[in-house]
Amino acid sequence: MDQTKFSLYDKIVSLDKKVVVIDIGRRFGINGDPQPRCIIPSVIKDTDTGKVKSIFQYETNDELYNNLVAFFHYLYFKRILLSPKDTKVIIVESLLAPVQFRETLANVLFCHMQISYLLMVPSHMVALYTLAVSVGLVIDIGHEEACLIPVYEGYPVLHSYQSFPIAGQAIENNIKRLLLEHYKKADPTKLSVIHNLSDDVLEDIKVRLCFVTTLERSQKMLANEEISPPPSVDYRLGGTEMLTIPGRIRETACEILFDMDADEISLPTMILNSLLKVSTDMRKPLAESILLMGGTASIQGVKSRLLNELRYLVKTSKYKDKLFIDEFKMHTSPSHENYTAWLGGSLVGVTEMVNMNSVTREEYKTKGDIPDWANLKYNSKPEINPK
Repeated sequence: MDQTKFSLYDKIVSLDKKVVVIDIGRRFGINGDPQPRCIIPSVIKDTDTGKVKSIFQYETNDELYNNLVAFFHYLYFKRILLSPKDTKVIIVESLLAPVQFRETLANVLFCHMQISYLLMVPSHMVALYTLAVSVGLVIDIGHEEACLIPVYEGYPVLHSYQSFPIAGQAIENNIKRLLLEHYKKADPTKLSVIHNLSDDVLEDIKVRLCFVTTLERSQKMLANEEISPPPSVDYRLGGTEMLTIPGRIRETACEILFDMDADEISLPTMILNSLLKVSTDMRKPLAESILLMGGTASIQGVKSRLLNELRYLVKTSKYKDKLFIDEFKMHTSPSHENYTAWLGGSLVGVTEMVNMNSVTREEYKTKGDIPDWANLKYNSKPEINPK
């Protein structure tokens, strides 16, 4: 039996293997599950210093390899509780992940963990699987940046990619800055408490207490008009210690998503600039099929504000003679925005795609690489040669 027939046979007889779906950000679970079984940070304990560090903190390829080995060892033997050899793996990845990272990741999974099958799928593309649509403008508002990739008829349109380096982390930093400014005048004794706020606490304040205000109120604040602020909220830091979060900070902390930087880029203009880069006939379907995902996308009011910003900006002089779009529409994700991409990967895991498109350990050892969605070598239609 030749190698090709053996690989096909091997895939068919392995249909009963568990499929582990991993979104390297934080989420993992089993195919077909409606939500991840666990959400954990992608961190490990440094064996040299004893300190916790991200798996993405590395200087050499060997250090990255060791980081991933430690991470997957913890994942399989402390969380998943399955033998890696008995599983297939779906990795929900960013299309723009460094080649070094994805190659090292495959090496760890195949050669160290000894998994049988691996399928890497783009997060922006599989997110649309949760809606059963093939056209969408997918925006991932994550921790460090917002990343936009249009998907048309199931194919990512990479030349229209846009990114904005303001996302969840920037909002948390803004909350801390605004609190320091407020308490410097209101109660200087609280400054040391604010300086020592952990990232987890700032994230909790962002998610539970902050919201995105309306376009109308935002314009009034920019014009320095007097408007009544929302109510302040007491946040418990632990024990009996309380920190009052002023209503004005709750309302304005997220405004940095909509404030233009020196290059006139913001979350709304990123979407409009991406639409300018796609073909004219693609613009209307994409504008009417916007999907937000990522933890920051779950902040109250962000979707409504974004739609109103788009409807306002598209009529300004910069866009009105270039983009002839009358309406923008946004999908409601069937899951929490924090794991929309993971859910798409879970759906892939119950289709034939995972059996026919995955790479086996034998194929990897023979060829030494894995398909890359951003590489035309793997993402082109076959040529048809007439007889």
